[in-house]
Amino acid sequence: MGKDCNRGLFRISRLTFLVLCDLMPYSMKLGESIKNPLLVACLALGAAAACSEKEDDSSNVAVAGITSKEAAERFVKSSTESSPEPSPGSIDVKDLPVAKWYSGVKYDGCKGLDFRSTEDLKTMHEDCKFYDSNSVSGKGSPVLDLRGHYRKRVSQHFKVRDFARIDPDDLEHVSPLRYETSDGIPVYRYARIDPELVSIMEEIRTAVGFPIVVSGGFRPFSRNVDMYLEYGGRVKRKSQHVSGRAVDTELNLTFNALMAQCESSPTLKACGLGNKDEMAERLFKKAHGIMEKRGGGGIGVGNNQMHFDARGGGRVATWGYDAWNRRRIDRWTRER
Repeated sequence: MGKDCNRGLFRISRLTFLVLCDLMPYSMKLGESIKNPLLVACLALGAAAACSEKEDDSSNVAVAGITSKEAAERFVKSSTESSPEPSPGSIDVKDLPVAKWYSGVKYDGCKGLDFRSTEDLKTMHEDCKFYDSNSVSGKGSPVLDLRGHYRKRVSQHFKVRDFARIDPDDLEHVSPLRYETSDGIPVYRYARIDPELVSIMEEIRTAVGFPIVVSGGFRPFSRNVDMYLEYGGRVKRKSQHVSGRAVDTELNLTFNALMAQCESSPTLKACGLGNKDEMAERLFKKAHGIMEKRGGGGIGVGNNQMHFDARGGGRVATWGYDAWNRRRIDRWTRER
């Protein structure tokens, strides 16, 4: 097909392309030839989509019924502490079921592993979507099957879905086969959640005295590599997100949640924070002190984002995503 391909005939959404390509591994068997019908269909649809003069990059998001703006608004409406529906109980992270697949089935590059083995699910080879680049001798957190558990509390203020949320800006890169929605929020079906991260985030939430709106948690290894290539032009293989040890929080929405809380309870100490920057400073300082006492962690600061992770290591790693935020961190650290 060349430039003269009929755009009306070949206007095929990325969603269709991703669905077929995600189904393809399940239909392929060892030694099967290129004649596999799903593989042929996948390649044909890819070529057809490629010959379109202009592709709508937001097709996945639109088809799923969730735009970045809509998803952002729902973060506040469906945050753990203001959910319109009661939580269906609580569960310890360690009691969440470990993901299980049939042995020998290829799933997102994880071929050749016995997915019924907890050890195999803890540390996988690099071709696997669930590869944990930080795992040492299989001691990482296992891949969990979160289906049916998204809205259960794992601590007083956080739910399972808070640690498996897909960032709205990342949603267009995720196949609909890999996530579900909980109160309108996109959440990975399978994810790692480190119990230490849950404990740290609960302690930070209690210390600051206001809701913390999480925008993203676990991120698959393959997506993490692609993301850094897209935004930074480099490959980053080590990320606490792939180990289930990190969350990103949205500062604007966290401040909105604080203001909403202060309307009903104006005497709360946190209501004295006059703006988002003062709130961010309080969040950083409290988190830094807590991580120091707990043996280390990581805090990254952006204009509208604060990253927290449970890397340990005996020290608190801090960084700013630009020069202004690096200066803010230096000042906040000196003033502690």
